[in-house]
Amino acid sequence: MTDNYLIFCEQPMAYDVNKLKHNKNQRSSSRDCLEWMAGERNHFYIVDKKTGRNIEINYVTDRSYFFFNFVNCYESRGHIVVDMVTYDGPEIMDSMWVEKLKSCPDFYANNSNSRLMRFVLPLHYMEQGIDLNFGQWNEATAIRNNNIINIRPKIITCETGMENPKINPFFNFRKYNFTYVVGWMHGLNPRNNFANSITKIDMETGMTTVWKTGDKFEHPSEIVFLPNPSGSSEDDGVIISCVSNSGDRQGSYLVFLNARNMREIARANFDEPIPFGSHTHFVQRYY
Repeated sequence: MTDNYLIFCEQPMAYDVNKLKHNKNQRSSSRDCLEWMAGERNHFYIVDKKTGRNIEINYVTDRSYFFFNFVNCYESRGHIVVDMVTYDGPEIMDSMWVEKLKSCPDFYANNSNSRLMRFVLPLHYMEQGIDLNFGQWNEATAIRNNNIINIRPKIITCETGMENPKINPFFNFRKYNFTYVVGWMHGLNPRNNFANSITKIDMETGMTTVWKTGDKFEHPSEIVFLPNPSGSSEDDGVIISCVSNSGDRQGSYLVFLNARNMREIARANFDEPIPFGSHTHFVQRYY
């Protein structure tokens, strides 16, 4: 969401009703009932918070994109900027199957294709056939064709294989410069650039600053960004992540990083192994 709008992105994936009806009898999972419609495209819907009404503009992407997470959204000069981690398709959803885990190097090499993308949505209809973003966001274009605005995103990172983006929470709904990502399930592929690491990405230039664990069996979880309450810059804060070890060793620990330069400040070792987790939450005070 932004200060004034809710943003929804409909992706071309839906449950097959017939498969759902027979799901229990066939002892299949909910994943087996999902259908990916590769020939379809994504649709963005914008809802005005004050009125609760949908803005009647038909935003359609240039092709199909699969996604789990938004990074951030904000309003800028009559446009809404939407940053997301996208995939070419939903194959990463199959990563938890036992047979895929056993053959993970080959599987993840072919399916760790997530990228940071920036979609820019103009809030007003204008002339047809021209970029309604006026080149302000480089490759992120919006061109009206009759009653449809065709949206083409800007690729922030050419390197693939990141997930679970986090930003300084003080910059939610605002223009921002940095996001922090981990390798997530892609990290099981040792050839993935984001494997075994936490990466800071400059959203304007795509430049990265990386902290690596130094062990191919260690996998950082989704990070928590703790901003400095009196900080003067966006990246003034501390990054916290629980690092799990998928090997035989009990090497799990919490790592604390300087969010500005990604250097390690400290770590807290656990006596017991901590399983890898997809999501994290920071509780400031424990009762």
